[in-house]
Amino acid sequence: MDKKLNFLHLNAYDIRGGAALAGYRFHKALQNDGCGSHFICAAKKSEDPSVSRIIPGRHGYVVNGLIGMCFNYAGLQAFGYPSSFFLRNSTWVNSWADVIVLRDLHWWYFSLGVLPQLALKVPLLWRLPDVWALTGHCCYPYDCDRWKNGCGQCPDLKQYPELLFDTTHFLWLRKQRIYRKLRDRLVFISPSRWLQKMIQDSPLAAGFRCERIPTAVDLNIFKPIPQHQAREALGIGPNEKVIMFSAVRLSDTRKGAKDIVGAVNGLQKKLNAPLLVLPLGHADYDFGFAPGIKVISQGFVSDEQRLAFCYSAADIYLSMSQADNLPNTHIEAVACGTPVVTLDKGGCRETLEPGRSGFAVADEQEAVEAMQQLLTDDGLRQDFSRKARRFAEQNFSMQAQVEAYVRLAKEMIKNR
Repeated sequence: MDKKLNFLHLNAYDIRGGAALAGYRFHKALQNDGCGSHFICAAKKSEDPSVSRIIPGRHGYVVNGLIGMCFNYAGLQAFGYPSSFFLRNSTWVNSWADVIVLRDLHWWYFSLGVLPQLALKVPLLWRLPDVWALTGHCCYPYDCDRWKNGCGQCPDLKQYPELLFDTTHFLWLRKQRIYRKLRDRLVFISPSRWLQKMIQDSPLAAGFRCERIPTAVDLNIFKPIPQHQAREALGIGPNEKVIMFSAVRLSDTRKGAKDIVGAVNGLQKKLNAPLLVLPLGHADYDFGFAPGIKVISQGFVSDEQRLAFCYSAADIYLSMSQADNLPNTHIEAVACGTPVVTLDKGGCRETLEPGRSGFAVADEQEAVEAMQQLLTDDGLRQDFSRKARRFAEQNFSMQAQVEAYVRLAKEMIKNR
């Protein structure tokens, strides 16, 4: 029998945010498969004993973050964090892990300069949640292509992670110097074809192997629930047309709150039926929907069973995100058989079969037309629902994700 590998995961949080949640779910799936799996993060939010803080103590990340912020505001992003000392000397790194899975490294807690030292100990798999690894500072460059040529003269220093001074060319070159020390010791993992193509086009990632392994969910939790049952649990009437959308922070401009309001208000003018919106996330945004549109806000929902009820109660999941990789929320929606209408940005269209299980649209007007088509044809919507679930089963299985990572990790260990 093959020895089960020990996976060590490194991320900013354990269960807060999309990258963290995708990583934590994978961490638990590895454990269920019999592998060793431990999660190290800057700020721990769960009570899980298989999760540790990089710096011991409940508030260790505060000092770490304050020091790192000073470097960041001086234009030195991903410099000077005390957490690097703790990582280099961690028993999890030095005597336990067979492979380290890196995730979100840009949340003011990690010094990139420690990567070559980690790579000398065990192979590194860097699962990119966004584009930060390829740019001088930002997570999503939108229409800017300076990342292809060394950055510098950044058009938007306020993009997260924000810089006060334009040091983007220097930071790009620093990443290049660090990455050169990681050849044959690090593999990039992209959840989407969209990001995989950017990795292949990036001078920083030139010469590195890149594998595409889609994000996954537990299909036994995220599954279709009879709509009448889900609606009864949430206090939603059987005849209401329900549009769901979500974000950790509903005010996040990248998630397109303004366009969501425009699309829903536009839909109301074309729909001869009661319309209800179901927002999930921290309610820090005043949407201002048109009169007559009912809103039942769920707040931030972490319980996965309740999330499945929300998706199943909805007729459509609407996403107007201006930039995204392979959003967890889309995958959760299609797994529950909820058709997705999304802007065709980043890897969003890869979460559905356009025109068969959902729609990837160019703008707000096309979103209105797509939603109107689904909400006025019950047979079409039910057909989309069945195909959405089947698409999730074919593409977003947690077991398939586990097998892909284990296969890749064993190959890297063998080649060392």
